[in-house]
Amino acid sequence: MLLLDPSLPPALAEARLLHPRAPDNSPGYFTVARVSEGKWREKSYSVDVAEPVMRALGGSCDTYVSQATFISRRRASSLAHTLRCAFVDLDLYNLDLIADGASIEAVMEHARRHGVPEPSLIVSSGRGLYAKWIFDQPITSTLMPQWNALQASLISLYTQFGCDPKVRDAARVLRPASSINSKSGGEVKVVLDTGRTWAFADLCEQVGTISIAAAVATGAKVTRSARERQNKLLGACDVSDLGQLVNYSARREPVMMRQMTAQSLNWARFLDLRDLAMARGGFARGSRDSFLFWMVCFLGHSGVITPANFWHEVGQVVQAFPLAQDFQPITDGSLSTIKRRIEAAHAGKFVYHQGARLSPIYTPTNDHLLNLFQVTPDEEQRLRTLISGAERLRRADLKVPGRAERRTQRVESRAAAIALAGEGAKIDEIAATVGRSTATVYRWLAAAKQEATPGAAAEAPANFERRGRRSPYAVHQQHLPGRRSADGREGSASPPKTNPEQLTERELRRRGAAPPQPSAPALAGQQLAAWVEHRLEQIRESAAVGSARREANQRLERAAAAAESAQVQLRMQVRLMRIIEHLRHELPPRNRGVEPAHLKPGVRLGRLSSLAPPASAPPPSTS
Repeated sequence: MLLLDPSLPPALAEARLLHPRAPDNSPGYFTVARVSEGKWREKSYSVDVAEPVMRALGGSCDTYVSQATFISRRRASSLAHTLRCAFVDLDLYNLDLIADGASIEAVMEHARRHGVPEPSLIVSSGRGLYAKWIFDQPITSTLMPQWNALQASLISLYTQFGCDPKVRDAARVLRPASSINSKSGGEVKVVLDTGRTWAFADLCEQVGTISIAAAVATGAKVTRSARERQNKLLGACDVSDLGQLVNYSARREPVMMRQMTAQSLNWARFLDLRDLAMARGGFARGSRDSFLFWMVCFLGHSGVITPANFWHEVGQVVQAFPLAQDFQPITDGSLSTIKRRIEAAHAGKFVYHQGARLSPIYTPTNDHLLNLFQVTPDEEQRLRTLISGAERLRRADLKVPGRAERRTQRVESRAAAIALAGEGAKIDEIAATVGRSTATVYRWLAAAKQEATPGAAAEAPANFERRGRRSPYAVHQQHLPGRRSADGREGSASPPKTNPEQLTERELRRRGAAPPQPSAPALAGQQLAAWVEHRLEQIRESAAVGSARREANQRLERAAAAAESAQVQLRMQVRLMRIIEHLRHELPPRNRGVEPAHLKPGVRLGRLSSLAPPASAPPPSTS
């Protein structure tokens, strides 16, 4: 099977092989350079438009194309994003040779005789040859040091064919197929397509094994840099391609994923394992199986890996791991159990653990993963969901200013209340001293009494906190399964449920089963008395400050109420004055000399009584 599609123009087929479109829509650019009117001109294009660009370049003269894909439009080795091949430039014209069948056969014979991996493609550049080794998967910039060592070793192995030592960096441009070399007038064309691709780690290992041996056979001096290059090549099997893992996670993120769900939780856990490996610089020996095992589990939970695409997706993830001979997860059958469980999950099956219905796919607890991977507190700060209770509490404290200080005050006040109760103080006196309600003091003392009884639960840590809104993942964490196998892959054993009836906190306190809280420090004699006195002084100062603040707030409230009352009275007076003024203009003047005929003698008119007689009243007599 050929690597280049014969139905396509050679330049386009080569571009599709070396510059595939980025599946994660990440920026990828390749460079096209031309010599026009004696001037070097170059321009970068997105890999999305590689097809029309390469079609337009067919048959052009003195055209060059980059072999790497870059993350920006600037062509530089430091900006190389992905690489699909290693290459050497054989300038046969310097040895008075021509690029014919005999030269090609000599190159292949040299590879077979010295054990050098044979090239995947051999391209006639017009006056020389390009030998290219195509990788089965593109490598990212993470493996750039090993790629540079591979280039240097290949150049040293093909020195006798006039190999150009300058053509070795990732930013190098070579003539594409079907272009014209103006120096010879010949067409650049692919003269040999073996159809063979190489795993990058295997290619580095083979070249590193024979590079020093070939130099010794030719009588060349083995330098220190050659030794270092060989060690780097032989160690390529133990180097993680973390850039490949980043690309995989970018193009496999579930579309339209709802947040705060089991799917988003497991996807975040996969990203946490990825970030943990990146923070440690890769997957070390001894942890590769665990990382891959749980990554596949979380990808199965999130729906990325299904029974239909299981082995394909696992193969994509494995590309990021060190591919040493002792790590063959696809062929050794170590992942077959996960595949069966993913099939069971997609078939609608469930497992039951402690009364909860769960997915058949392994579901670990955070504590199990933290202990398995030995995650440090500094590493937890970079993760999303793979965190301990202390880290979760720290993040909650950062969201609410003063929350940690208030919790410390509660713990200290509780310790002071317990110490005062031990000295015989009354409940109301203790409550007034520590600035808490009597109900709170009763609760503290009841919990302390329960802790002191034989067989009581162990004392809670000093950062125990029962307040605040619970995490959306708390319910999910409560129903995680325990250990089901000897290797611990299914999670550590869950602690026994202390609240099987789902009682409220108030009911738990009434039954005397509230969660334990910290007690007073283990001090004795004068030290305890000094500590209690110091704490009481702090509490009194805090109470005095609080009392002063409350009195100031009360004064402000009284002043505001008085001002509002004065405004109301003023508005009422203004309204009354407007009514009086309106009535004074509307009523006619009072005639005190004439009494209306329709009224009885001696009846006085009110202030607002009408002076007009009714319509039925007889007219006054004129006699």
